[in-house]
Amino acid sequence: MLEGVVVLDCSRLLPGPFATRWLAALGAQVIRVEAPGGGEAPNPLGALLDAGKARIVVDLKTEQGRRDFLRLAARADVVLESFRPGVSARLGIDYATVRAVNPRLVYVSLTGWGQTGPLAPRAAHDINYLAVAGFFGLTRDRDGRPVLPGTQVADLVGSAQAVVGILAALWERERTGRGRYLDVAMLDGAVAWQAVFLAPFLAGGPPPEPGGHALLGRYVCYNFYRTRDGRWMSLGALEPKFWRAFVDAVGRPEWLGGQWAPADGQGLHREVADLFAQRDQAAWTALGEEADCCLFPVLEAEEAWHHPQVQTRVADGPQRRTLRFPLEARPPAAPDLDGLLRSWGWSTGDIRRLRAVTAASRRPAPGTEEDA
Repeated sequence: MLEGVVVLDCSRLLPGPFATRWLAALGAQVIRVEAPGGGEAPNPLGALLDAGKARIVVDLKTEQGRRDFLRLAARADVVLESFRPGVSARLGIDYATVRAVNPRLVYVSLTGWGQTGPLAPRAAHDINYLAVAGFFGLTRDRDGRPVLPGTQVADLVGSAQAVVGILAALWERERTGRGRYLDVAMLDGAVAWQAVFLAPFLAGGPPPEPGGHALLGRYVCYNFYRTRDGRWMSLGALEPKFWRAFVDAVGRPEWLGGQWAPADGQGLHREVADLFAQRDQAAWTALGEEADCCLFPVLEAEEAWHHPQVQTRVADGPQRRTLRFPLEARPPAAPDLDGLLRSWGWSTGDIRRLRAVTAASRRPAPGTEEDA
């Protein structure tokens, strides 16, 4: 779908590379632009995120490196960077500079806090963005301790925002002929993705609180229940028809009017929990399949990978263990960088020079100011 779109990825760590890997899955030609010795150490995540990308090393702290980068950007469609605010300007590759050589370019700055606001220059990670966004105010255990989610929510929300913005900006460019600057902040997405819980508060209601919403475990119909073998089931019978199907399946017609009973460990909540404790997870999974009442097992990571639904949709075979990205038609092939550069008018000598620098570059762990 993005055949012919060229993306220069100057980002590090997870959010930017995840976004450009997604663009590669959609058919874009992605070139990772790394500083000498500034890439991540090889690891399984890096291998996954670098799939389908070409790699080139450019020293942006040298005049030659800046010239090379601007020459690349002059023919690219998208630049994505994740430097702290102000760093790209100090390096001489900020949007104003790049736009002068390519007015059609879509330029994305993907950061934790964004380009504006009092926290903009501060270093942080996913846990910090979620903390300030109020995420952990709603995600707590029974003792009130904040609970880390099973993935980097803010980082990946930022990735998704970047992809959506890039696609919209490319479409706009087709109509106007002009590129656009996108200031993408992980904090913004982490707040916006709590809209379900913030909407009542923004409309004048009380502020959201842990367990204070139907989707936060407030009621018996939408909760987790431990099974006899120490596993868990997820019950999501929010609609009356699904609650009825569940009640009918377990033979408890007296529960029909108790869908919105509080999940407080007493009364109906205790009765439902006691019932789940009488059967193993496999038995409850079979009952959920038969009753179609929004009842599914809580799977461990390996179980989830081998689940037939996951294998059908996002796994490229259980043995290869290759993850397909959403909407990916086939695993992306890395672009022919030499051929692309030749088509842009680069000489054989310039291409060899870039290749030599890239081949000589190592990949230590990240941590420079520009990476953060």
